[in-house]
Order: sequence, then structure tokens, then C-alpha cells
Amino acid sequence: MPGVQTCALPISINMYADDTVLYFTSLCSLEINKVVQDTLNRVVKSIECNKLILNHSKTKTILFGSWQNLPKSPNFCIQLHGNILEKVRKFSYLGVFLDKTLSWKDHIEYVSSKVSSRLGLPSWIRACLTLEASKQVYNSLMQPPFDYADAAWGEISKGCCKELQRLQNRAARIILGRKTSKNAFLLLNWLSLACKRKLHKCSLVFKCLNNLLPKYLTEYFIRNKAFHDYGTRRSNNLHPPKPKTNMGKRTFKYAGIIHFNFLPAHIKTAPCFSNSKVC
Repeated sequence: MPGVQTCALPISINMYADDTVLYFTSLCSLEINKVVQDTLNRVVKSIECNKLILNHSKTKTILFGSWQNLPKSPNFCIQLHGNILEKVRKFSYLGVFLDKTLSWKDHIEYVSSKVSSRLGLPSWIRACLTLEASKQVYNSLMQPPFDYADAAWGEISKGCCKELQRLQNRAARIILGRKTSKNAFLLLNWLSLACKRKLHKCSLVFKCLNNLLPKYLTEYFIRNKAFHDYGTRRSNNLHPPKPKTNMGKRTFKYAGIIHFNFLPAHIKTAPCFSNSKVC
């Protein structure tokens, strides 16, 4: 961001290509409103000094929180040049839909719609393809929406899990030409979507512990032995945070640790991560 010293700002800024997100965390919505507004004013001033323009129509605001706390902040608003920016219930960032309570229901609807629209293709051409070719079509068109960024949104409700799993079951029936998906995953050598989400989280935690990812992620995880000198069986386990809400328990920082700690010791300490023995 030209002319803006991001390290001196009180909030965090994420930039990817022409997408920029400013975010700030606090228990007080009034503090969030003030800090974000002051920072936006500084950013706008810097942008205008560089002869650039901030697109008002594409600039949105969203306040994240629980269903209990959001109604307590009806007056939250951010202004740009005296005009109130649109406050949205959800928005898409880098292909992932975030709603104001981070329930991920909107993203699940988006993934379901995307996969459903593509399931017609394998059913139309199945008679012309071998089993392996049909599996490649599935892996190319249907599996990527299921997998994309699932380490972030993967801790979803049972209803959302069932909605996604029904689509994968349907794909298995189409590929095998069956009316039932019983034993289909065994024949196709597939993992269930829930198992794949768990696998992706554990793989990401493993990369963090081996410094294969940016520092801001590797700092998420600390082993129990850093807090005491006792040689217990769980001293090499990761020390989980203590979230006070269910929203906190759905985060990668917490869920990733819980899943990783349940892995056998030989997988957690292996030089490379084994996908086949996690689920």
C-alpha cells in the first residue's frame, strides 16, 4: 500500500493483488469502530496523496461476532468521505465466503451449488470413460471446491457436513454406476470429506511445526514441555488454547491442535507427513 507504514498502524492489513482487508479485534464494538475509522482515514489520505482513488462502491464493512453480541452493536458504521460504507452480512474473500458469525453456512451453500452443477458432466460421459478416467474427472472438477481452504472453514455443523457428504456419495454412485454408495469409497480408494478435512488440518500443523509455513502460523503452536519440565507421555503434545466460545473451538488454531494431538506418536515425530495413516 503506497505511502502507508503498515507496521505503525494499530490494525492488521492483508493485501493480495488488488484486494486489501483491514481488520481489528476487540471485545468492544465502539473501540473497533473508532480504530478502524481512524485507520481508514489515514489510508485514504495516503492513497489520495499518491493520486489514487478508493472505490467507494466496492468497499464494504462487516462486524464479526456471536449471535448474542452482534445485536448489541446496532450503531456500528464506518464512513468514507462522509458517506456510510455498506455493512454486509457476508462477503467473499479469495474464494471463501465469510458470514458475520463465521458459521460458514454461506460458504457451504456456495460449494454445494458449485459441485452440484458439475455432477451432471460425469453422468453424461460416464459410458465413454474408464473407471480411472472418471475418477480423474471427479478429482479435477468436483474435489477442489471441497478441499479449497478447508483448514479454515472445516469445523462446520453436522448438517453442513451431511450436505457436503451427500454430494460426494452421489459422485461415487455416478462413477461406479450404482444405486447405492455402500462400499463405494473402498472400491474407489477415497476418503470421506470429514476425514480429508482432518487430514488437511494435521498436514498444515505438521508444516507449521517444521517451519515450512510463514512465521505468523508457526507461532500458533507450542508443545506442552515448554510449560513444564515433567517427562510425561503428553509432553510432546501441542498445548491447546482455552477458547471460551464455540466459535473459538472452530478455529484452525484450536481444532488443528486437537486433531494433531490424537495422531500416533510415530506420525507426529516422522520426518515427513503420511497421509495414509491419519484417518
